[in-house]
This record gives sequence, C-alpha cells and structure tokens, in this order.
Amino acid sequence: MEGSYSCDNCAPGQRKVNGQCIDIDECNTGLQSCGIRPCINTNGGYYCGNCPSGYTDNGPVGCIDIDECLINNGSCIGRACINTDGSFYCGPCPANYYFNSSFTCSPLNIEPILECITSMPDNSFVAHLGYYSHYTTTTYIPTGINNKFVGTNFAGQPTVYLPGRQFNQFFVPFTNPISWQLTSKSLNILSSAKLCSPSSEPNITYSIDSIPNSDKQYDVAFLTSANTHSYYSPCDYGSTTDI
Repeated sequence: MEGSYSCDNCAPGQRKVNGQCIDIDECNTGLQSCGIRPCINTNGGYYCGNCPSGYTDNGPVGCIDIDECLINNGSCIGRACINTDGSFYCGPCPANYYFNSSFTCSPLNIEPILECITSMPDNSFVAHLGYYSHYTTTTYIPTGINNKFVGTNFAGQPTVYLPGRQFNQFFVPFTNPISWQLTSKSLNILSSAKLCSPSSEPNITYSIDSIPNSDKQYDVAFLTSANTHSYYSPCDYGSTTDI
C-alpha cells in the first residue's frame, strides 16, 4: 500500500505475535544451554549465571563438581570423607568411637564386666560378660545364641536381665599377656581381641565373640574352674547342680 511499510522479520531473540515482535524467554522455553547454572533472560537474549555451590566453572565444559574430600579430607576429622555430586559428607566414626559435641570422634572408653550367676554347679562358677560405657554411663550385659542359662535361646534380647542373676559385677581389664584360656562352642574369636586378664589359674575359661564394641553383641560367657575351690575366681563357687 502506498505510504506504508511492514516488517517481515523480527530481531534475533524475538518472535512475531499478532503482528508484533516480542521477546523469546529462552530460559523457560528450553532454548538455553546453561546446564546447572542459573539462566537470566534479557530482551532479545539471555545469559548464564555462576555455577552453584560445590561446582567450579570449566568454560565450555560447564560446571564440574569440586571434590571437597581432596582438601583437608573435607574437614572430616577421624572419619572418612565421601564426595557427592556438588557436595560431600563425613562417614561414621570408626568402631569403639563416638561423635562428640566438638564434631570429632572420641574413644568410647568402655570396660568389660563379669556378672556372676547365683546358681552354678559344684566346683565351678558361671558368669555373663558385658561392658560398662563411660560415655553413656550404662552397663551392658548382652545375651547371645549360646546362652543356655535358663535352657532357652535368648537371642535378640541384648540387655534383658534374666531371672536368677545377681548384680555382682567385676571390672576385668583387657591386658597382655593372656592368662585366661579360651573355650567356646564356636571359638568365633577375633584374632585381634585381647582376652581377660589376670587370673591365677589358666584352667579358668571363658568365651566371647568379639572385642567390646558399641554396635556388637556378646555371647554369654561361661566361666568354669577345673577341679577344686582353691582356684581363683571373681565369682563364688557353687554347691548345687541346679542351673
């Protein structure tokens, strides 16, 4: 038409709607290539922001993960550092340690305990082996699959005090050399376990499945003397065969 004109094409970053050129929002239409970086729309274009925390900008490659565990073990003192995509976390404290209020691992500081049994056969004594935790100020006397004290399998009841047991407990240090001999149905003893000591009579025997640990259970310890009442024992000797 004489005296008029029209624009057939819009500028880059725009599209025609009802005869008008309007901006294309590349950030919301899938036309951007920012990856995990934030997309900022502009009139006729867009640009990408900085990489998020835990990543570094590698130019044309984009954002790549920062392995925080390579820097001072991720500040995971005494624990394993596990790197993840864009972050990391610290693993649990090792065995026999707990996570304290200073965000470090401290020793559990536990001591083994013998708990004597009231009923026992002649010339012998029977006891349960447990431990006292200085961290929780709690005594743990677990029961295990070899517990035949009441003729019943008490597996799965790690802290139940059984009928007929008295609370006569003895602290027994773990030291070397070993002066107590080992006896058990399973003989499932860790090679690194330090056994109870001392005892003046090596024929006194006991059994335990593992060294003291906050996340493991013990088999009940059966401690017996070989022949006479003259052998040293932390528990009283019995005069009845009813156990």
